[in-house]
Amino acid sequence: MVGFKWLPLFAMTCISWPAIADQAPQNPAQKCDIGPVTRQYGGSAWLVYGCSDNKSLAFVTAPNSPATPFVFFYLYSQNRYHLYGEGNGSKKLTDSAFSDLKKLTPSQIEALLIDTSNVMHN
Repeated sequence: MVGFKWLPLFAMTCISWPAIADQAPQNPAQKCDIGPVTRQYGGSAWLVYGCSDNKSLAFVTAPNSPATPFVFFYLYSQNRYHLYGEGNGSKKLTDSAFSDLKKLTPSQIEALLIDTSNVMHN
């Protein structure tokens, strides 16, 4: 399990998708460090990072969120998006966020990817 203080670092380092969820598609390890942008899902704030494949996203609980620690991934594989999550934050909040996230359309996911890539780093 990823501890809260390591969660943002976890989202920004190389990720091997099969380690996240046994059912995850077999994607190569990649970085999810593009962005972040802050969005609200399930009544809590999430930091959204784009990944190095330019198609996948990582959603990390924002600092001090009652949903912490938790991370979701929208992974692109086999010509579609797959949603996975891991953590032990508030089940009520993470279930609500999952419900919101699974409603995202491919065009909304692509818009988030554009938003993350437009974040300027100093």
